[in-house]
Amino acid sequence: APPAPAAAGDLGARWGVVFGSDKTIAAAQDEIRRAAANGIASAKLYQRNGYYASIAVVDSRPEAEALLAIARKNLRSDAYIAAMDSWCRNPQAGEGYVACQSNP
Repeated sequence: APPAPAAAGDLGARWGVVFGSDKTIAAAQDEIRRAAANGIASAKLYQRNGYYASIAVVDSRPEAEALLAIARKNLRSDAYIAAMDSWCRNPQAGEGYVACQSNP
């Protein structure tokens, strides 16, 4: 089967490793490219509170912890793990990203 559109398959995912936050989608896409070159191939963009977050989304906490170690070593020392169902409320597929409702 062909790959799903950029965001559609990730709307129900559970854990995310947040390793980038950018004001523009172009800068965020550059973060995704850098991540792919550094061992994190599954990252997607999530838009919330006016920023585009670069997040590698996985189904289990142990997977997230393994990616977090890679992200902190190769990308950003301040990367962190987020529970996606609370971090990204009411996810909606956007054009190349997932739009998230802002948290109160």
